[in-house]
Amino acid sequence: MKIIGIDPDVRKCGLCVMHDGVIIELSCTTPSKIIEDIKIYHERGYIFAIEDLESSKATYYRGKQNQAQMMKIAQNVGMAKGAYEIIKQAIIECTGNNPFLSPQGCGKLVKKDKDYFNQISGWSENSNEDKRDAWAVANFAYKNYKGIKNV
Repeated sequence: MKIIGIDPDVRKCGLCVMHDGVIIELSCTTPSKIIEDIKIYHERGYIFAIEDLESSKATYYRGKQNQAQMMKIAQNVGMAKGAYEIIKQAIIECTGNNPFLSPQGCGKLVKKDKDYFNQISGWSENSNEDKRDAWAVANFAYKNYKGIKNV
């Protein structure tokens, strides 16, 4: 099974190219580059998995953060959701299929812990939170994929 895992963001998306559960590529890229490459990956038989940012709850006050900090968080979440919608729609338009949606936060354990990520993924090269999230999305799809419903 060939999977493209995407951690969407407005400036820097995580991207994981996986084949039969093994990481082929782990990188950061732009939403426009992902959209540009959808057709190529689709023609090579890859399925697309993207972190489902629509399932997240609203951003509420968190502990000791002031109003300005909360507004910044809300703005960042909104921009990431916008990138998610654009990438998701591009996948649907280019492939005729809905992408596999992984639950938000499926990479919570590996996002912050590089050593744990390396241990469970077998990856030994450079990674960051965006890349590790993209792997978690691809890995979740690899373990749970049952077929994509056509639109």
